[in-house]
Amino acid sequence: MKNLSLITLMCLLVSCSSIVSNRSYIEIMEDEPVELFVPGQDFTTIPGDTGEAYRSTTEMKRRVPPTVEIQQQQARHVSLEQELAYLESIQNKRALAQYLKYSEHIGGTSEKIYFLKIRSMQERENYLRYRGIVQETPFYDEQEYNLAANHQEVLIGMSKEQVIRSLGRPIRRDIAGEPEYENERWAYYVDGEAKYIFFEGGKVGGWSSAQ
Repeated sequence: MKNLSLITLMCLLVSCSSIVSNRSYIEIMEDEPVELFVPGQDFTTIPGDTGEAYRSTTEMKRRVPPTVEIQQQQARHVSLEQELAYLESIQNKRALAQYLKYSEHIGGTSEKIYFLKIRSMQERENYLRYRGIVQETPFYDEQEYNLAANHQEVLIGMSKEQVIRSLGRPIRRDIAGEPEYENERWAYYVDGEAKYIFFEGGKVGGWSSAQ
């Protein structure tokens, strides 16, 4: 009886092995389609949900505690912006108009602060020309010349009378060539510093400070 059972078991094993092919596990898995969870069928979805992070990079950086170096940079940036805002607020009408006209070409916050700390309009014009921001010789009408003279400023094209009204009489006058051509250099002391006004044909052609 035992022999018969053993024979029967062997037959069953042989018959079963003939049904299952001799294939690897990977081959079997590749033949059988295996579906993962399908959105909308196996679970609900929310309209507009792309699966991406809902916070922007800027937002995530804002939430991350900054390093000491970044904190110092941020504090300096805020300080510069506050200083620039203050300097802009104390400019007179003419100075502010000049600044706003060229501000987008002047540069960053630090350079704007440097520009606004320049004391006089003519020195600012020199700076703009030196930087190549202003190429042409500026033109002013008589009202602007008179207004500049009232503010003790000198502009290109001013007459001698207007310069005297602005700065007073020079401490020295140097004449180049024939006097009738009115090519002259006038010397002044302003805030303890020697400054020179150059006239070409009786009109201001430029100025400089003693080195």
